[in-house]
Amino acid sequence: MKRSTFLKSMLGVGALATISYEVSKEFEKIYLLQCFVRGFQYYEGPRLLSKIKDNFGILNLQREANNPHDKYALALYFEGHKIGYIPRESNKTLSRLIDAQLIELQAEITNVEPNAATWENVRLAVYVLKEKKLEHAATPVYLSTLKPPKYKTLSNAAQSCTRVYEVQSQHAKAAKCYQTLVEKSKDDTIFDTLQEMDVTAFEQV
Repeated sequence: MKRSTFLKSMLGVGALATISYEVSKEFEKIYLLQCFVRGFQYYEGPRLLSKIKDNFGILNLQREANNPHDKYALALYFEGHKIGYIPRESNKTLSRLIDAQLIELQAEITNVEPNAATWENVRLAVYVLKEKKLEHAATPVYLSTLKPPKYKTLSNAAQSCTRVYEVQSQHAKAAKCYQTLVEKSKDDTIFDTLQEMDVTAFEQV
């Protein structure tokens, strides 16, 4: 008896059709958030940076509902090692989706920059998988495209002028200012403050 005949006799034509359909499904990533790993410098991230750089991949999202500092905390793990959190200012809706078990959120590393300050070393994206269907309208580009990271602690080579030395000096001062604020802060609330401020003000230092 042929393999196909045997399978049909065991499962039935309807079952085979269902299996074929399930296997042939195609999905696309819908990005809900793109950000740097918050608190990277306080956990195992710096020690694992070289390994992370060589092994881009999935991060495990772990809900910390009992976190004393943030009731919406979402911790990030790389191969079982805690490397930080989703930024506080971006985690509320994601945490509610996880708590409600409405959709399965996934996270992946998108960029690693060892030369940046530790809080900009690793960038990630949180996404959901959406089944591709011909009859559906195309997904908006901003939901399906990864954004290039913008590093506040690195000089931007694209910004050039005749006074290169002074431009580089300004960026160096801005980077030092950011680094000092981060290192002197007792917790991650400094990031919330920086987000609310006009970052261009630092670049004018």
